[in-house]
Parts: sequence; structure tokens; C-alpha cells
Amino acid sequence: MALVPGSRIGNFEIVGALGAGGMGEVFRAKDSRLGRDVAIKALPPAFAQDPERVARFEREAKLLASLSHPNIGAIHGLEEVEGHRYLVLEFVEGETLDQRLSRGPLPLADSLDVCRQIAAAVEAAHESGVVHRDLKPGNVMLTPSGVVKVLDFGLAKAADPSASSDMKLSASPTMTYAMTGVGAILGTAAYMSPEQARGKPVDKRTDIWSFGCVLYECLTGRRCFEGETVSDMIARILQGEPDWNALPAQTPNRVRELMRRCLDKDARHRLRDIGDARIELEEVIAQRTSGTTVSAAAAASRKRGTPPLVVAAVALASAAIAVFAWGSLHRVAPPALVQFEVPDADGMVIDADGVNMAISPDGRTLAFVAGDSARSMIWLRPMGSTASHALAGTEDALQPFWSPDSKNIAFFTDTKLKRVAAAGGEVEDICEVKRARGGSWSSKDVIVYSPTSDGPLFAVPAGGGDARQVTQVDSTHGETGHRFPLFLPDHKHFLYAALPPKEGHYEIYAGSVDGGKPTHVLQANSGAVYAPPGVLLYRKSGNVVVQPFDPAALKIKGSPGSLRANSTPTNRSGAAGFSASTNGTLAFRTFKLPLGTLVWYDLGEHQTGHVPMPPVAAYELDVAPDSRRAVLSRIIDDGQSEIWIYDLERGVSTRLSEENGTLGSPRWSPDGSRVAYMAGKGGPQHFLIRSVTGSSPAISLLEDDHAFKQFEGWTPDGHTLVYSRQDPTTRWDLWTVSVDGDHTPHPLLVSPYSEQGIAVSPDGKWFSYSSDESGKPEVYVQAFPGGGSKYQVTNGGGTYARWSSDGKQLGYLDPRQPRQLSIADVIPGAEFRLGPPRPYGRVPEAAFVASTTIDGQRLLAIMPAGKSPIQSLTVVMNWPQAVQSR
Repeated sequence: MALVPGSRIGNFEIVGALGAGGMGEVFRAKDSRLGRDVAIKALPPAFAQDPERVARFEREAKLLASLSHPNIGAIHGLEEVEGHRYLVLEFVEGETLDQRLSRGPLPLADSLDVCRQIAAAVEAAHESGVVHRDLKPGNVMLTPSGVVKVLDFGLAKAADPSASSDMKLSASPTMTYAMTGVGAILGTAAYMSPEQARGKPVDKRTDIWSFGCVLYECLTGRRCFEGETVSDMIARILQGEPDWNALPAQTPNRVRELMRRCLDKDARHRLRDIGDARIELEEVIAQRTSGTTVSAAAAASRKRGTPPLVVAAVALASAAIAVFAWGSLHRVAPPALVQFEVPDADGMVIDADGVNMAISPDGRTLAFVAGDSARSMIWLRPMGSTASHALAGTEDALQPFWSPDSKNIAFFTDTKLKRVAAAGGEVEDICEVKRARGGSWSSKDVIVYSPTSDGPLFAVPAGGGDARQVTQVDSTHGETGHRFPLFLPDHKHFLYAALPPKEGHYEIYAGSVDGGKPTHVLQANSGAVYAPPGVLLYRKSGNVVVQPFDPAALKIKGSPGSLRANSTPTNRSGAAGFSASTNGTLAFRTFKLPLGTLVWYDLGEHQTGHVPMPPVAAYELDVAPDSRRAVLSRIIDDGQSEIWIYDLERGVSTRLSEENGTLGSPRWSPDGSRVAYMAGKGGPQHFLIRSVTGSSPAISLLEDDHAFKQFEGWTPDGHTLVYSRQDPTTRWDLWTVSVDGDHTPHPLLVSPYSEQGIAVSPDGKWFSYSSDESGKPEVYVQAFPGGGSKYQVTNGGGTYARWSSDGKQLGYLDPRQPRQLSIADVIPGAEFRLGPPRPYGRVPEAAFVASTTIDGQRLLAIMPAGKSPIQSLTVVMNWPQAVQSR
């Protein structure tokens, strides 16, 4: 019977297809009796009359039923309906190891942990007399909880035919085919042992070979043996050697030797037992975690059968005991430096902003925010796992931070400070906030936090209650607010950054929960993070500085060092961009903008042309009114950027900006003679206007305005700039500033809600914008320059509203249909009205897209040359080993 969604096999209702292979098709199904998801494996109808394939299918059921191990996919039953046979298997969430490796090699720590679990699964199978014979990344699942599952024993056989009198179970598939005079090759060619490739009888040593291939691929991201055809691949297996030089330089010698023993072509000289591989990996993991040789706990586990997780916990506790003394001599060998990136979680894109992640104080778990266009949540990544899982109830969470015991997480939403147990459970409200900027949790169950984007810091009991002010904003010295507090070891004093920055430098102070005058600590390009037993980490002059610090005296001391880390500051927010544990684990964000090319698209997402220019690291662009030129903001290094103009027909580029700093949001004037852009060195930025011909001097606007701003564009007459500005009380508002004469800024729309994305109609009568007053962004239109009632354009969400060049149409993006552009006709009249919306096209999936209007003209996009993320999270274990003196 054909299986389609809605079909039933006994108590199981088919939900959809999962995949297919040589031994059957696999479907996802719902167990109506037990209310659980399962996987249904069906023998293809064409093979139903093949006695050998039927026998092998039944053998798989018996083999799986004989195995019970947390790293092996379980079997729930065997069903037969209308002459068709079906296996009911454990449904395993996650992605295959093959899918993960398609994005590149695993970090060393992840490779060791994943392969340790694979070895444990195969060891359990071998101890039950079962050889897998098709061990490969495609048959290994990585679950969100970090547990590895080995699947598909469809080619498995009993290791010892004498172990069972059931010949269906013990017969070798190769031997069965040999009866025809032809040795059949089973399994996937790239992972076959030499004896398997020759069609000879195999034993458990063939799995050991395949395991060595999988370990090699995890570390290198490439197959151990490759070839254009199966014949070429088999020839390399039989005669060639792996490229050992492809292994990462930090691969331990013990792991290299383990692979060589697994991949010995002579099975007699190969590693004798996969359990030895499991033990070897456990010892390497323990050594890397504790910084010593194999621990007594790990050695004892071989005698007592202690679970590997217990061994890891003991080793991690040992690592937490070890501390490093700045400037002192180590009496033991320093622990090895381990660094890896955290990938996107289950399709959710990581918000790699340095304020949206936090490592737990014990260094065991990373909390971070990840989401898609519809929602975001807190995700947790255990350090001993390769997978992350979402924390229920944390929708729309921001800026997570941990309790001192690493058991609870506090986080903000737009309106609340909340808490939840890291193990999951009910989410509790602590207090109300408005666009908070950081918090820290003390051992005395007091949370110090910034309830608004500006203003002083407050303290509140972690269980909820009345909040009280603990810092005073010093307006006499130009302060506007305090942000991102972090408790020091006495859990009474805390560090914080004072706003605004001056020339990109923040003043860092130490405050107290008792209030009183703060102590000035230092000046930095970012906030500062304390790390035991006595250093501060912060950004300065493009470096990550490691400064010795006395937390009791609240004073820096000694000479600073620097950290070899490609971290990216959040220097517009005042956050440090780092998160440090008590045991030498550090997390931070990295910015790796890939090189990209300029590509023309139409609204059908079709490429219509390329700009003849070499790839460039650029992140913002705008197309000139004549569509012959574009202006780009190009990354230079360490957050520095420049403004360049490109001739789109000839591919010739010219630098426009002359100053240094962070330059962005370039916008052409309506007549194409000038470009305005944002400029600054961290913190609030001002606006610069430059002539593209150099015929007039540059104009600087709003240099004394300390508010955070976002430049949106010009009015059609070219005399005014429109922008959004952040306010601690009213959030984001819309403002204007004249280009000519008086440069005093004027409010255009100020409300309790957040308004952004302003665009003025070509006739200068209307302006469109997005506002979240309904609870989500919607597009509105009002008369320009103010006055009259507002007209709501969208109902269900809308952003990025743009006018046609004649002002007769208004288009916008619909968040319910990602990248879908909708358009509506403007109905003439004294009051603004629109006709019904209609689909107009799709914006290409690119890093950045620009167009002057929505007239169906071409769209110019920056298309990255690679698929690496612009931002990511990096974790460094034993980070003090990366410190160098300055």
C-alpha cells in the first residue's frame, strides 16, 4: 500500500516522508495510542517478493530489538499490513552528522564528543554480537539535547554465526550474494573497509575502519578517501593513504594515533575493539578539560563502568578548581586552549549581538538568543554537546544573564524583567522595564539592572518586589545614562558603563547596591567584564585588553595584556561584548563579513546582470537616482568603515569619505549630487553630507546631539534629512534636520511607541513609517511635515515602506511572507487613501538590497561569495592561554 499523509498502519497515522534508501522508505508517523512521534520504515513494494530482502528486513527488526543503548535508535515494533512489512522505530529529532558536516568540520571538542558517543553505540552493538557494516555520517543523528544516535542497522549482521541458531539472523548478506558467484559490496563506498570493498566476509573490525573514517571527516570536513567514481574511491581505499596533513594542527597526538590504528588496511593489525577507541577519546576529553593527564576518575571508570557523563562532570569540577594567577609562575602544565563557533540552532539564526548571550558562571552552558522572522527565544548550548535546545517560555527574550549558581536565567522583554530555571519550568515576572540595557544577579539574590536605554541603575529582589535606584546620573559631566552592570566577587559592588561615550570611549565605574558615590575604574571603547581571579576584559584601540584588577580596592594594577581573539565590540551600546565564567571559559561575538559582489535582480528574484568589480566587504548601499552609480559602506578592519562610490557600468570605484571611524547608512540626495551618511567613533553618531564632485565643503550635522540615531533619507526637495532618534522614555521617534541654514533638529513624530523607517512621498505631502503601537510593526502614513490623522496601511504586519517615483503607489514588505513585496495604489484626494494591496514581487535573499523606488526597476544586491554567517558566537575554553603581554 502506498503511504501518504493520513494513511494508517495499525495505531500509527502517517504524517509525512522522511527519506528513502536502498533498504526502504522512512516516514514520520503519530502513535495514536501513546501520543508520540515514531518513524515508520517500509520495505519498497518492488522488493516485497524478494526472499533475501525480506529476510534482511526482518533481521534488522530482530537486531534492533536486541540492542538497548542511549546512543542507538530504538525499535518499537514490527507491523505487517496487507502483506507489507513495516518497522516502527524511535523518531529522532535533529540533523544527521552528514548534514552538519556539509557546513564544514566540527570543532575539535565537538568531534571528540560526537565520536565518543558513536564509539559507545557501536561498542554496545558489538557486545551484543552485532556488526553495523554501514557506519557513516548519514546514519548518525545529532539531537538537540546533544545525544548522538546511531541509526539504520539495515545492513547489520551477527558477528558470530554460531551465536544464534537462527540462520536468517546470522547469515551474511555478502555470503548470500556469493552463492551467485559474485561478491556483493554492501555499505557506502567512502566508508568501506578494504575487506568489505573486496566483497570478503567481515567482522567487527570493519566498523572500526568506518569509525576511523567518520572521526577523520569530523575533524577535517572532508572524506578520508575520495574519488570521482565508486571505482576510484575503492581503489584509494585499497591502495591509498589518508591526507594526514589535512588534520587540524591542534589535533592531539593520541587522536592521530587512534585514527591510524583504526585505518590500518590489514585487519589483523587494526584496533582490536571499538571500546578501546571510546576509552581513548574519554581520556583525551578529560585531559583537555582538566589540563592534566587522565584523571583518576576516568581511569576508575574503566574498572567500575562509570558513565562518561560522570567522568566529564568530575573533570569539569577539577578544571573549576584550577585558577590562573596573573604574572605568577604556573606549577602545572597549563590546560590546552580550545576554541569553537556555535552554529545556528535548529534553523534559528543566532542573534550574535554581544548583549544577547551569556556563559553560565560554572562555564558549562551558553545561553543565547536565536530566532527567525516570526519569533526569537533563549537557546542553551551545553559545553559537552554539539547541539542547542530552546528554553520554553522565553519568546521575545533579550539580554539573558545567569544566577550565580548557574541554575536560573533572567532576561528582558520589551516591557518586563523575567526569570526561569535553566532546566525549564514556569517563567516568573520580576518587574517592569522599558527597553532595558543589561542586568546582573548577585549571590544575595539582588538584581541590578538598567530599566531604560538611558537613566540610572536600579536594584530589585530576584524574586520580585520594589525596585530602588542605586546610581545617580551626573548631568553636570554630560552623563545621560548607565548601562550593563556586572557584579564583582563581593556581590556588593558592580561595574557599569556611563553614557554617552566621548570619542568612542566609555567611562567605566564601580557602583554599590548601597548607593553612594561611584569609583572611577578606567576608560575603554566598550564596557568591561570581570574574570576570576582578578582581571578585566575590555576593548581599546582595536584590541581586547586583559587588565589586572583588584576587586577589593576597585583599582587596576600592573601591566595589561591582550587577548588573541577576533571579537567584535558592541561599541554603540556600551556593552562589553564578552561573557566570562569562573573556570576560564569565555564567549564573545565575531563579525566575519564575507566578500561580496554587486548583482542586479528583478522582482522575480532573477539575476539580470553583474557589476564588473572585484569582491568587496560591504554592508550597506544605495543606488543613485540615475541608476548608474551606487554608494557603499565598506568594512576596512576592526569595525572601521569607509564610504565609496561605484560606477555600476564600468566597475570603477572612488572613496568619498575622508574621516576615520564607523561610517554607514549612505543615502543619495534626490538630484544625485551629494551623499549623506552617519559618522562617528562609537556611541551616538552625527551626519555628514559630501558633494560627490568635491565642489562644496562637507557639512556636519548634529555633532552635539548625544542621542542614538538612524539616518533614513532626504526629503524630495533635497533641503532636509529625516531620521529616527532613540529616547529613553518614548523609544524611537521621527525627527528632521535642515541641510541649509539653521541645523536645529525638529521632532516630526514623538509617541510612546517606536517609529522608524520613514520615507517621504515624491510630492512631499506624505510620509510613511512603521510603528509598533499595535504590538507589532505596521505601516502608517501621515501628512508631511506633520499634522492630521494617521492612515494605517497594513493589518497583520508590515515594514520597509517605499513610494513609486511618481508617488502613485506605495509598497511594503509583508513579514508573514518573507521577502514578499506588496503594493497598493494611492487614491487621489485631500485625505490619504489606498486601494487594495496586491503581490508585486519578491526581494532576493541577499545580504543587503537597495533600490531607489518600487517601480519594477532593477534591485541592486550585495551577494556574499560564501555562506558563512555575518555574525557568530565563539567560545574559548581555557582562554588565559591566549593572553600575551603587550
